[in-house]
Amino acid sequence: MDEAIDESLTRHGAASEPEGRGRRTERGLFARALPRIVIALVATLLGLFIGQRVETPFADFVLAFRAPPASDRIVVVKIDQQTVETLPYISPVDREFLADLVTTLDAAAPAAIGLDILFKRATTPAADDALRAAVERASSPVVVAYGDGSDGLTEREVRFADAFPGQRGKATLLRDRADGIIRRLPGDADPPPFALALTRATGERDDMPAGRIVYAEGSFNMPAAHLVGRLPPAWFRDKYVLIGADLEGRDRHATPRAAMVGAEKGTIPGVVVHAHILSQLLAGTERQLLPTWALILSAVVGAVAGLCLRPLAPLVAIATALACIALYGLIAGATVALTVETPPMLTPVLSFLFAGAGTLGHRWRGDRLERNRLRHMFGQYVSPRVVTRLMEAEEDPKLGGERREVTHIFTDLQGFTALAETLEPETTAEILNSYLDGMISIVLEAEGTVDKLVGDALVAFFGAPDRQPDQASRAVECARRLAVYCEESRLMWRDRGIALGITRVGVHTGFAVVGNFGGRRFFDYTAIGDSVNVAARLESANNGVGTHVLVSERTRRRAEGAFRPVGRIEVKGRREPVTCYEPIDAPDPTYDAAYEAMANGEARARDLFKTLAGERPSDRLIAVHAARLVAGPVDDLIARS
Repeated sequence: MDEAIDESLTRHGAASEPEGRGRRTERGLFARALPRIVIALVATLLGLFIGQRVETPFADFVLAFRAPPASDRIVVVKIDQQTVETLPYISPVDREFLADLVTTLDAAAPAAIGLDILFKRATTPAADDALRAAVERASSPVVVAYGDGSDGLTEREVRFADAFPGQRGKATLLRDRADGIIRRLPGDADPPPFALALTRATGERDDMPAGRIVYAEGSFNMPAAHLVGRLPPAWFRDKYVLIGADLEGRDRHATPRAAMVGAEKGTIPGVVVHAHILSQLLAGTERQLLPTWALILSAVVGAVAGLCLRPLAPLVAIATALACIALYGLIAGATVALTVETPPMLTPVLSFLFAGAGTLGHRWRGDRLERNRLRHMFGQYVSPRVVTRLMEAEEDPKLGGERREVTHIFTDLQGFTALAETLEPETTAEILNSYLDGMISIVLEAEGTVDKLVGDALVAFFGAPDRQPDQASRAVECARRLAVYCEESRLMWRDRGIALGITRVGVHTGFAVVGNFGGRRFFDYTAIGDSVNVAARLESANNGVGTHVLVSERTRRRAEGAFRPVGRIEVKGRREPVTCYEPIDAPDPTYDAAYEAMANGEARARDLFKTLAGERPSDRLIAVHAARLVAGPVDDLIARS
């Protein structure tokens, strides 16, 4: 530390020890894990909530690319609108027409005939008998669709269906509760599902796998029923021939294609759904349904994986997340292609993204709170502007400095060391902490940098670490506010019976080396140079001229506001006297005229200052000049005492 500062600060004694720093207690394991548990739980629930709505439709889309071709061994004879127009009535379908259709098809030697029509009530005796006879005498197996009370049939209708000839196949199709789409294979029962009854009738397959309906790619041969007699028998030989209605608004069902091409195009007749199931049985294709436990597990695993993004930087976390999603997509795609399983596709990805976003958001919030905590904490030991600059630099501070013009403020609380010896330690600490807190607040509000506190002395500067073109004006205004505050503080403590001294302030603008100085283990951000020495000398010179604030001429030329000249003051360590000024509220022409006469060596200056002293008895500077002029030569040089 420079000699001038050493000498000035020695008057204040050693600084009081700062209050004990609070230690950050280590949080327990559960407390640290709780936010991550909450994030994982929320991410899991959100993934499941959204996933259960989009998982199955997305799987429909993916599985559409793995659909096998429609079996060429299946023919669907459709009773469409044109067929109905050839019949005497629409509902129920004319059974004499059906009898002729069964007889014609049977003559073509199909593998089996499936009638996807529920026979639940009588029509005309002749028509009913004709159809019964045709079914009974058919040489090919004939499977008739069957329904019971679970399908909404009455007991009378069930009895009629039970009495109808032919092998029975349950025609019930299972809809998903979420969207009403037919995806699930019907379970084996008695009677067996319609498609299984057909394969059992031919001896090709005796079991119905559990899982998804694998809708075939392409379409089946679907001739209209009224045109069957015109077609060559080879169309039907050794084929599974399914007969059913293809009428608007009757026995139509939504399929997975409904989500891709629209509800209108995605609905197909029930007989075609049975044809797809039959095609799947013949091809031996299986596709397992996604169990609920697997969906939940995938959401949990995705959420836990998302938590692993926490330690990563934001861009790295995003890149890692995209890579993980792509990798999982490849694994899920390979699982679909090589196995019969359908893994969760979107649910784990959603949980992963929610958890990743949550944990990164929580980390960002924690980092922000920690930065603010560190900024506040270190701002109590280092000037907040220095802390802000260090944190924004995002790099370790380095030793070294740069030459820069700065404006220094140096303050001194007169007689505090002697006063402290008469007070209790608690009172001394209370006075000093209150006094310095107000001083520091004023400096920081002016955007100054607090350099150091030594005892009751404060050293601050303007113009660093950030450049301030108006640094001199800021420093002068700050010095004036400090003087006002300290006088108010002195009067407050006087009312409490404590004789606190006046505060003197020195302000000087000059060049200094500003930066980090110290060693590898500890260093300080400070300004080293002549400017702080001069400010310290001016602070001390206040005592000899009766002022509270003294500003050097170099600062005066750069600062705005009103000033009155004090004189050329000889200070220790300077060969030339320092011309000083006192900041005032408004110009003072009367004083300026008297000072000019004194500076010019005019004898009338004695009378002018004598008159001013009588008019302003409380102005100590005028009193000093009046007494000095009486005792010595007429000039503005104030000799060092």
